Amino acid sequence: MQAISSETLYREYVVNNLTDIQIANKYKIDRTYVSKLRKQEGVETRISTGRIGENFVEEKLRELNFIFENMNDLSMTYEYDFLVNTSLKIEVKSSKLASDGTFRFVLAEKPENNNIESPNRIRLKNGRTKKRFDKTCHFIILVCIDANAKNDFYVIPSNEIPITQQTIAISSSFRNSKYAIYKDRWDFLLEKSR
Repeated sequence: MQAISSETLYREYVVNNLTDIQIANKYKIDRTYVSKLRKQEGVETRISTGRIGENFVEEKLRELNFIFENMNDLSMTYEYDFLVNTSLKIEVKSSKLASDGTFRFVLAEKPENNNIESPNRIRLKNGRTKKRFDKTCHFIILVCIDANAKNDFYVIPSNEIPITQQTIAISSSFRNSKYAIYKDRWDFLLEKSR
């Protein structure tokens, strides 16, 4: 196995913003080697976009005085991210603003993830798998993470998203999409938890 220097690791991970897998592929080395080298050299793991979005939702739930539990703090195996008011299951999807001015939320997983079909997961015609959000949660909260503006939240009942829909795109300049009616609809959570 080929080794890489600390300087190369820092440049690729911190400056060029490559992931461990991308670095491993580029230098034809094992991903676990890259991860261990990062820890050894004190290069902190970046917080994922998903985790950033979950943190924003957590702040908002706290601000609105909801009682909630972040299920990811307990185990990454839960089929939803938050349990709100002891009964509402919430899934969070997060997206940073892309160069084309769009927030894109991925709802399906690649075939390479090797997810298996189950009562709560279907296989799509293109080989991707998709969680049955209508069975695993009550709401999906889309978090538009915009470094130059305030973040937007879309609180969507899970049964409003078609079972086979693989992505949701929301334009930053034209946010009057069909999802505009869900923007900041935290009241849905209050209504549903009564």
